[in-house]
Order: sequence, then C-alpha cells, then structure tokens
Amino acid sequence: MRRTRKPRGSRDWIGLVEIEGIIRKADRAVRDLRQMRLDPHVRAVVVRIDSPGGAVVPSQEIFEAVRRLREVKTVIASMGSVAASGGYYIASAADRVYATSGTITGSIG
Repeated sequence: MRRTRKPRGSRDWIGLVEIEGIIRKADRAVRDLRQMRLDPHVRAVVVRIDSPGGAVVPSQEIFEAVRRLREVKTVIASMGSVAASGGYYIASAADRVYATSGTITGSIG
C-alpha cells in the first residue's frame, strides 16, 4: 500500500494498490484495500493492474474488496500493459477504468 499526498499541502491522500503478475493470493491486496477503506485521509484509491489473471478465488476476493471500498470512496482502475481474465474482473469493480490503446484486456471466464 502506498499513499501519495495531493499537491499544495492538502491533507487528503490518494491511495495506490498495485496488482502485478499472476494472481495467486489475495491477502496483501485485500489487506491494503481494507486499510485504505478505513483511513479517513485517503479520499480515493487507484488500483494499478498489470496482470494476465490467475486463480479464480483470489481474483474474486480482490474484486469484492474493491467493490466494498467503492461503497465509501472513489476507486479508479488503471490498466498496465495487460489486465486480462482476473485482472480485468478486478478492474470491473472500480468506478472508472482506464487503459491505453496498447493494453491487452478482456477474457473473463
């Protein structure tokens, strides 16, 4: 989990959770998302995804953590070079999803 301060001395923070590589475990991402949900200084969270997907259960657990976070804060999914399968599924729980024209994405299921 990382927090980056907004410019000009603001007390608000933007959280960053990175999901990289094959999704095998959800523990770290779920913990970080939960911490950001409870932190009153975090106003929004960027979930940066660069993953071809992975195991179904951890992908579902991270999806649910993003969905719960979205109930109280703005969540932005930012796709890297690839966000497929479970990575794409996780992104779909966010308020907004951003990708470049070169991002490989899709293929849920």
